[in-house]
Amino acid sequence: MKKVLTFLLFVLVFGLLALWLMDHPGTVVVSWLDYEITTSVAVIVAFAVFVFLVVYILRLPVLFVRWVRRSLIRQKQKSREIMMQQVLNAIAAQDEQAGKRLAARIDKTFAGSSSLNLLLKALLNPTPEIYQKLAENPETELAGWKGLIAIEQKNGNLDAALALCEKAFAKYKNIPWLVQETLQLQVLNEKWDSALATLEQVKKLKIESDDKYKTQKATLLLKLGK
Repeated sequence: MKKVLTFLLFVLVFGLLALWLMDHPGTVVVSWLDYEITTSVAVIVAFAVFVFLVVYILRLPVLFVRWVRRSLIRQKQKSREIMMQQVLNAIAAQDEQAGKRLAARIDKTFAGSSSLNLLLKALLNPTPEIYQKLAENPETELAGWKGLIAIEQKNGNLDAALALCEKAFAKYKNIPWLVQETLQLQVLNEKWDSALATLEQVKKLKIESDDKYKTQKATLLLKLGK
């Protein structure tokens, strides 16, 4: 739109200039070597206008392609925004059927964003398979591990949940929920030495109060018989 207005402004200016030259004609003489060219100012201006129009017309295909590309990008962004709203609505309403339908459309809407695809699918239809795929991707592995840990705990597989927790904890030692989850599972699995080491990380991150830390440490030391 801005370019169109600029073009119209130039046409208006040149039109007014042409009218002025019709009322105030003049001549231009160009001397070069043994040649001398005499013409009117109006011809010079008309030639300049002609060159401008030719250049602008030649650029029209390029400008059209740019406009189409920008329109497609805006349309894609709008589709993604609508999809995100639908995802959030399905999660808020706990609509399992809508979640499954949206999960099937995510790959098309968010093509090229595999990490985002998996995260949205996990929100809509959390399954061990999706969490496993998340865990295999360095960008989303923490979210994948968290989902797998929750599933193992829900199924009563505390050993498997602890193994996942300790695997994640070895890489992410400063994530409060992960530290607490690891400590809890170590206690449930009676891994007292490991629990004591993890408890020190709880203290370092100031996740619990000093009084609670001391109480937990005393309990763990009693379990060890020290």
